[in-house]
Amino acid sequence: MLDYPGYLSSILWFCGCKLSCSYCYNPNIVLAQEGQKTEEDILVFLSQRTKFIDAIVLSGGECTDYHNILDFCRELKQMGFKVKIDTNGTNPNTLQSLIQNDLVDYIAIDYKAPVNKYFQICKRDMFDAFSDSLDILFDSNMDFEVRSTIGYNGIDVHDIQLIADDLFKRGYKKTYFLQKFIKSEQILGCAEYSSKPFDCSLLNTSLDIEMRS
Repeated sequence: MLDYPGYLSSILWFCGCKLSCSYCYNPNIVLAQEGQKTEEDILVFLSQRTKFIDAIVLSGGECTDYHNILDFCRELKQMGFKVKIDTNGTNPNTLQSLIQNDLVDYIAIDYKAPVNKYFQICKRDMFDAFSDSLDILFDSNMDFEVRSTIGYNGIDVHDIQLIADDLFKRGYKKTYFLQKFIKSEQILGCAEYSSKPFDCSLLNTSLDIEMRS
């Protein structure tokens, strides 16, 4: 009831991801070589719940890495579901295809770090691909949101200011969501809680910023 506001949803977690973010709390999903369910298993499961579920959230890992994501989303849409995807934006061509073919209704894209810290946080030099994905979203009529994770020792207020500045320059007029880092027993990288509380009042931006727990 939380991942796609306004819609009762089922969440599908896709294994695998190109990034290795220092704060990732899903290493068992990111590092998995294969999933626990087949596509057929999932479609059968969902076909039995069309009267109870409004939408499907595709998360991960990185759902756009899935080789059959377009056909899979097409199946979900034909079953009457709304489709939301959570993405890191590293597959702009796939993202554009999903949008152009009306296979997705809402997109949440993670702005992991400003360009100068992207490699440090994500361990992959893929900011350009992410930036291309942002451009695609801004050039489309797609309903989307941008979000960042805060509260760990890799990102500070200055970094979020840089992100907010970039979003403003691109013409972002929606809510910019900040979500709190949660240290779990299993974590992909070496992130720790920040020694300094994150103070939103230090941000100098006209963007609408909302904190998520």
